[in-house]
Amino acid sequence: MAKYCVECGHALPSEAKFCNACGTRQDAKAMPAEPRASSANLGRPVLLKRLDDAIAHLSRKQQHYDYFDKLVAEKAARQSRSYAGSVFGFAILGLIVFVVLALFFEISGWPAFFVTVLGMGFIGGTWSNSANVKRLEVIEREITGTERGLRSHFSELRDCPVAFEYSNPRVVSEIRRLISAGRADTVKEAINCMIEDAHREKVLAQQQEIARQAKKAADAAGTASLFTAATFLSITSKRR
Repeated sequence: MAKYCVECGHALPSEAKFCNACGTRQDAKAMPAEPRASSANLGRPVLLKRLDDAIAHLSRKQQHYDYFDKLVAEKAARQSRSYAGSVFGFAILGLIVFVVLALFFEISGWPAFFVTVLGMGFIGGTWSNSANVKRLEVIEREITGTERGLRSHFSELRDCPVAFEYSNPRVVSEIRRLISAGRADTVKEAINCMIEDAHREKVLAQQQEIARQAKKAADAAGTASLFTAATFLSITSKRR
C-alpha cells in the first residue's frame, strides 16, 4: 500500500525509509499508509500537495467549469426575470401601430387604442415568457450534461480534499492560497475565510454606495442652497 512523505506529501513505496522527492527520513510511526480524505487530519505539506494535484487535474476542465458557472448564473437571472420591459416595449409598438392605423386607415377611437396597445403588450409578455421557458429548458439540459462530465472528471482524482461543489480550479487555488498564507489550516476553514471575505467586500461596496449617494444628495442640496441664495439676492436687489 502506498505511503506519503511526512514532509512534502509525495507518494512513496511502503518500504521507503527516505523520500525520493525531498530526502526527508520517514518515521514509520508518523507515516500513514493512506492519508484520510478529511483535510482536518492532514498535515499542511500533505494538504498543499493534494491541493496542487487537484489544481493540476481540474484545470484541464477550466473552460467547462466557467461554462457551467455561466449557465447557473443565467438560469438564476432568467428565473427572477421580470417581463415588464417586454410588455412595455410591445405596448409602445402597439401605440405606433395604432397611429399608423389612424393615419392611413382612419381607424381610431378608444376601443381601437386599447385593443391595439393592450393586445400588443399581452402578446409581448406571452412571447417573452414562452421564449424564457424554452431557454430555461435548454439551460437545464446543458447544466445536467456539463455537471455529469465534470463529476466524471472529478471522480478520476484520488484523495481530493475538496468537495465537488468547490472543485472549480480557481476556487481550489484560492483555498490553497489561504492555507499556504496561514489564514486557514483546513479546507473548511479556507472556505469560511472565502465566505467572510466575500461578505466583507459586499458590505464595503454597500457602504461605498451609501457614501456616494450621500455625497450626491449633499451636492444637490448645496446647489439648491446656492440657487435659493442667488434668487433671494436677485429679488432683494431689484426691490432696492
